[in-house]
Amino acid sequence: MTDANGVPRSLPLSTIDVEANFNPRTSGDDERQAQLVESVRRHGILQPLPVAPAGDGGTFRVVAGHRRLAAAAAVGLMEVPAIVRDPAAGEAEALAVVENLQREDLNPIDEARGLDRAMRARGLNQGQVAEELSISPKRVSERLGLLRLPDEVQARIAAGVVPPTLRKTLATIAKVSTEVADACAALVAAGHVEPPHSRPTQPASSPASSASPGSTTTRATPRPRHHRSRSPSNNGDPSA
Repeated sequence: MTDANGVPRSLPLSTIDVEANFNPRTSGDDERQAQLVESVRRHGILQPLPVAPAGDGGTFRVVAGHRRLAAAAAVGLMEVPAIVRDPAAGEAEALAVVENLQREDLNPIDEARGLDRAMRARGLNQGQVAEELSISPKRVSERLGLLRLPDEVQARIAAGVVPPTLRKTLATIAKVSTEVADACAALVAAGHVEPPHSRPTQPASSPASSASPGSTTTRATPRPRHHRSRSPSNNGDPSA
């Protein structure tokens, strides 16, 4: 059941449900959500919500746009524009991940969990899900690697106080001790340890550039070469 040509139509808000644990976004930003609520209050829902039939007729499940749906409910909208789709198994997961990937405020852990769910739902490997979502396989691999970190470390990465670039280092430490990995992440979060990528690199200095400003550089004077004089050759002439 798909609207012809994907034409939006208005649906009663009461007919759209949110499936538990479906939204790739598990953490929210109250300030951003408040801004979205105010925008919906003034302008309404500008972008139609993709929804899928819930299977019992007359009700739908939101595929993507959970925050906009929540904002519509917060301002008391009775209807919202929507596009009804009938996605294949697992496609709804991929659509939700795509929409959230396009938003800059999606944290790396939420992105990783969304990718993982999309892979499981559709039976895809990392390369296939990268192609489906038009992202690099390296990004998929790096994000999924975050899910192997201890929960406390993941929470700090999700909060933005530990950079995801420390994934390999923290994963190596966690193989020895998760407690030590948690402690290292806490030190980084507190600013007591500076991540390697943020340290300024010093260009290698040449001997000339390392000299003090007031000093003069003395260069060795090349010695003159002394050539031994040779008598003229007689070129084999016995009479010379």
